[in-house]
Amino acid sequence: MTSLKDTLRRLYVLGLRSIKKSERSQDYWNRHHVDNPDSGFDNVNQSLEHLAWRNSMYPGQTDLLGYEIANDARSLDYGCGPGNDVIGLGSGAKPRELHAMDVSSQALNLAQSRAKLHEIDCQFHKIEENDAQLPLDDSSLDYIQSMGVLHHTPDPIAIMKEFHRLLSSGGQGRIMVYNRDSIWRHLHVAWEFQIEKGLYRDLTPDQAFAHTTDGYNCPIANCYRPPEFVEMCESAGFKARFVGSAVSLLELRLLPRIWEALGDKQLPIESRKFLSEIRFDDRGFPIFNEQVAGLNAFYEIKKA
Repeated sequence: MTSLKDTLRRLYVLGLRSIKKSERSQDYWNRHHVDNPDSGFDNVNQSLEHLAWRNSMYPGQTDLLGYEIANDARSLDYGCGPGNDVIGLGSGAKPRELHAMDVSSQALNLAQSRAKLHEIDCQFHKIEENDAQLPLDDSSLDYIQSMGVLHHTPDPIAIMKEFHRLLSSGGQGRIMVYNRDSIWRHLHVAWEFQIEKGLYRDLTPDQAFAHTTDGYNCPIANCYRPPEFVEMCESAGFKARFVGSAVSLLELRLLPRIWEALGDKQLPIESRKFLSEIRFDDRGFPIFNEQVAGLNAFYEIKKA
C-alpha cells in the first residue's frame, strides 16, 4: 500500500515536472492572487476586515508596515497585487498623491475596483517584469512601499535603483522581503518538507524554499539574511536598516517541533546551528540574533 508520504512526494514531483520554465512572473500572478476573492468585496467594512485578517496571519506585522509614513506624501505601492496595501495606505494614512504598480493586469483590475469601493484616489500603472524602468518622473515621490514583491523579481537591485531615482531628497520607503533567518526557512523547509515529508530532496533548501511560499510553481521566490538585503539596498544608493520581522502563524505552530528537528541527524548544519540558537521572548515568539525569526522581514530605506 502506498503511504500518504509517498503519495504527497509523487504529487509534488509531478507538479515540479509540469512547471513551465519559460513562464513569466506576470503570467503566474495573473492566475494567482494573494488572499483576495476574485469577486471582490461587497462593502468597505468587508474589505477592511479582510485586510485585518490578512495581517493577523503574521502577529506583530501591523506595527512594521509603516502606513503612517505616507501621510501627506506623494506615495507609491510597488507590486500592489489585488490592493491590500493600497487600501492600507488609503485608509491608514492620507497620501497627498497615490500610485500603484503591478505586472499583473488581473491584479490591477481587482485593486482598482477595491480602491473605487473605498473612494481612494489612486493612479494605477501596468509594468513589465523584465523592464525595471518605472513610468514616473525623477524625484516625483516622497514615499515608496513594496510589500512582499522584490523577492519575486529577477533583478531587485535594478528596481531599487529606480526607487532611488523616483524619490525626492529626503524621501524614504518601507520594503518587506522574505527572511532567510526564519523558522520557515530552517524548520518548515529544511526539515519538515525536505526531511520529514521527503519533498524536494533533489533541491537545495533555498531552491525548495521557493516552492513553499506562494505556490509550488511560483517562478521566483528568494529569501535574504538582513545584512545581505541591507547591502543590496545600499548598492542602490540608499541608507538602509532592518526594522524587524513578523512571524507567521504557521511558524508559531511549528515551534514545538524544533527539538524533534534538532534530534534528526539529517538536518543540515546551517539549520541545526540556527535552530539551536533560537530563544523565546515573553510573547513566545522565536528570537534569533535579538530579532524575531519570522518569515516577513521589513526594511527602511532613505535616500542618502
